[in-house]
Amino acid sequence: EYLGTDPQSYINCAFDKESNASENDWTDIINLTFALDPDTTSANDYVQAVRRNANVDLWLRYFAVSFLMDYSETAPSNGAEDDYNLYRGIEDPRVILLPHDLDSIFGSAGSIANDLFLAANIPNISRFLHHPEFEALYYEEFRRQLAGAFATNNLFPLMDQVLGEWVSQGTIQAMKADAQ
Repeated sequence: EYLGTDPQSYINCAFDKESNASENDWTDIINLTFALDPDTTSANDYVQAVRRNANVDLWLRYFAVSFLMDYSETAPSNGAEDDYNLYRGIEDPRVILLPHDLDSIFGSAGSIANDLFLAANIPNISRFLHHPEFEALYYEEFRRQLAGAFATNNLFPLMDQVLGEWVSQGTIQAMKADAQ
């Protein structure tokens, strides 16, 4: 949500700068929220503004992969505003969404609603995911993931390899069942 140009508005909403905090430069989050907000960015300028401030491909991947992993934390991918970080690089200053607290995936802590657009409970995310320019790309990202990393012949051996010595075979089988 766009809160204006005063950095204090964002600080008061529990945004933390974890790097370059001494610079007190909040233009990245201000510009991103401005771009996403329908009250500040017109329909004609929306796509360009979002693409300038957010790495659209990685945002769509975040939402698709979170859904495919059955990521059940209170995160933007599930329509909540928690359990994520925003990162803005130097070479590519477009903001990306980063998940954290990944202990609730593949049914390990319950399942999320079977809704590709669960994230759309957040109005500005709804506008993003349902925008004609981005919604088609969102579906393409699902197809790409399902043909690649989330194809069972790729995913299941990875689960065995990575989790084999950490969790029981019963847990791995339950995760595989959840992923199908």
